[in-house]
Amino acid sequence: MGGNVMRPSSTLRFALLSVPILAAAVALLALVSTIEAATPQDVDITPSTGPAAGGTSVEITGTGFLAGPSLAVTFNGVPATDVQRQSDTRILAVTPPGAAGEATVKVTNGDGLATSVSNGFTYLGAAPTVTDVDPDSGPTTGGTSVEITGTGFKSGAAVRFGGTAATNVNIVSLTRITARTPAHAVGEVDVVVTNTDTQSGSRSDAFTYEPAAAPAVTSVSPDRGSTGGGTIVTIRGTGFASGATVRFGNNAATNVDVESATRIIAVTPSRGSTGAVDVRVTNSDGQNGQRNNAFTYITAPAPVINSLSPDEGPRLGGQVVTITGSNFLSGAVVAFGGANATTVNVRSASRIEVVVPSRSRTGDVSVRVTNPDGKSHQRSNFYTYLGAPGIDSVSPAIGTTGGDTLVTIRGTNFSEGMTVRFGGTRGTDVDVVNRTTLTVRTPEHNAGRVDVRIESSAGERATRSNGYTYRVPATITGLSPTSGPMSGGTMVTITGAGFDSGSTVTVGGVRATQVDVVSSSRITARTPGRPTGPALVEVRTSDGVLASGTRYFVYDPAPPPGQVTGGAIPRSGAGLFVFSGGSNNQLVAAAVSAGCPQSRVSFFATAGGRFVTYLPDAPAFVNAAWNSHFSGGIPPSTPLIAACR
Repeated sequence: MGGNVMRPSSTLRFALLSVPILAAAVALLALVSTIEAATPQDVDITPSTGPAAGGTSVEITGTGFLAGPSLAVTFNGVPATDVQRQSDTRILAVTPPGAAGEATVKVTNGDGLATSVSNGFTYLGAAPTVTDVDPDSGPTTGGTSVEITGTGFKSGAAVRFGGTAATNVNIVSLTRITARTPAHAVGEVDVVVTNTDTQSGSRSDAFTYEPAAAPAVTSVSPDRGSTGGGTIVTIRGTGFASGATVRFGNNAATNVDVESATRIIAVTPSRGSTGAVDVRVTNSDGQNGQRNNAFTYITAPAPVINSLSPDEGPRLGGQVVTITGSNFLSGAVVAFGGANATTVNVRSASRIEVVVPSRSRTGDVSVRVTNPDGKSHQRSNFYTYLGAPGIDSVSPAIGTTGGDTLVTIRGTNFSEGMTVRFGGTRGTDVDVVNRTTLTVRTPEHNAGRVDVRIESSAGERATRSNGYTYRVPATITGLSPTSGPMSGGTMVTITGAGFDSGSTVTVGGVRATQVDVVSSSRITARTPGRPTGPALVEVRTSDGVLASGTRYFVYDPAPPPGQVTGGAIPRSGAGLFVFSGGSNNQLVAAAVSAGCPQSRVSFFATAGGRFVTYLPDAPAFVNAAWNSHFSGGIPPSTPLIAACR
C-alpha cells in the first residue's frame, strides 16, 4: 500500500487538458470576430469631383471592405448606384445627383459597420454653355476682339478657338466674356470655354477664320517729329494684326502696340536727315500696307518745361511727379539737381511722369529734361527736397471708435503721397493741404489711446505717441426729471455713455447752464427758459459729435397768477413758498386760502441783499419798500417767506 500512487482519472485529465485549449479557442474566436467586424479604413475616392447631375463613375480604395447585404455607398446620404465590391481594398460606384458643393461619402460594409469621409467628393456646378460669338469671323492673323455670350462663366475661365488659346480673356460676368482671337488657319472652328473646375462648354463652328486682308494705313498723328526719333505717334487704318511691325522709311519703330485692328501706337526711330518718309505696317503673315510720305522728320525744337506737380517731396526720393510742357520725346532723360531719374515715362509730347531720385541734402534743385537728340531745357529751383516729416498737433485729438472723424494734422515737411496710421490702421482721404498741414479721416479702432504715424512716399516716418484717443460713441439713454417750468432752472440728470469733459447740453436748441460731466455716463445741467411744450435734449462731446439717443424735456404751462407753486404758506409760524406771480391782493388771497387770515399774515422778500416786508393792514409807508420793489406786480416763480402770527 505504501507504494501505491494515486493518479487522476481519465475524465479529470481531459478536463485539465481542455482548460488551455478552451482559452486559446476563445481568444482565437475574439480575434476572428475583431477582424471580421473591422470598419473600412483609409478610404479615398477617385475622381473626387463630378457634375451635380451625378453619373460619375468613381473608384473607392481603402482597406477592410467586406461583402454582405448591407454593403452600400452614399453621397450626402443619397445612395450611389451600381455599387460593386471588387476586393477588400476596392469598390466601384456611380455617383447620384447632388447639390453643388462638397459631399460626405459614407462606405458601409456588408456587416453594417461604416466609415464616412467628410468632403470626400465635390459636386460641380453646371457646366458653362456658349450660345453666341460676336463677331463670328475674322482674319487668320488673329487679334479680333470678340464677345462670347452664354451661361456659367467663372473667374479664371479659359477660351480656345479651334484648340488654340485666346488672349486678353476677360470674364465680364456669368454670361459674358470678351477675348481676342489667336492666329489660326482658314476655316470654321469650335469655340470652347473651360472653367477652372475643368468643366467646359462649346459651340461648334462658332467662328470662321478668313484670309486676312492686307493692312492699310490711313493716317499718322502727329505727322512730324524730330530726326532724333522718340516721337509717340498714333497710326490709324485697317487690318492691323497682333504682332505687326512698323517702319518709318527703312527704320523699325519701337514700342509698337497694336491696340486694335484699326489703331497702333508706336515710337519713331531716329533718322540721319530731315524729310518725309513712308510709314509701313507689316502683319505677321507678311502682308503689309503703306502710306507714302506719311511722316516728316524735322529738326525738332528743344523741350520746354512749363510746370511740375507736385513740386516738393522727401529727400529720399520716390515721389511720382508730372512734368508738363512741350516737345518731349520718347527716351528723354530727366535730372533733378544733376541726378538722373531712373523711372521716366514720356506719356506724350507734352507730359512726362517721373519718379524723383534721392538726394542727401534738402533744399531746392533744378529740373532738366534732355531729349534723345541732345536738346534740353532746365528750370532752376524747380523742385524742393524736404527733410524728415514731423508732427506738431492732431486736432481733434479724440473721436469715436467708428472712425470717419476728419482730423487735421499740423507739422513739418508734409508731401504728396503721405500715408497716416492710427494705432497701425491706415486712415483714408489723406489730403496734403500744404507743407505743414494735412487732413485725414480716421479708421475704425477699439477704444483707447493710439499713436499717430505719418509716412512719406520714401518711407520716412514721424510718430506722435498717444496722439489720438478713440472713445465709445456718445449716447443718451435717460433723462430725469423729464419736465419742469417754462422759466427754466430745473436741474436735470442725463445718463448714457461716451460723455467727455467739455461736453455741452442744449434743450430745444438753447444751451443749458451749470453743465457738470460727472462721469462718462452721467451729466447734470440746469434747463434754460423756453416756451411751453416738448424740447429736444442734445449732448455734444468735445469733438463736436452729437450723441445718439432721443430724449425730450417738457416745459409745463405757467400756472395762473395768485398760486402757490412750491412750498406752503403756514397756518402758524413762518415758511418758505414759491408764488406764481400777481398782485398784493392775490398774494393775500393765497394766504387766506391756506388758512392764515389777512390780519395775521406778513410777507418777506429779498431785494438787493436786504429784506422788504409787506403787512396787508399796515399804513402805506410801512409797505413802501415792498411796493417799490414789486412796482410792476410780483413776477412768476418768486420765492417768498410768509409768517402767520
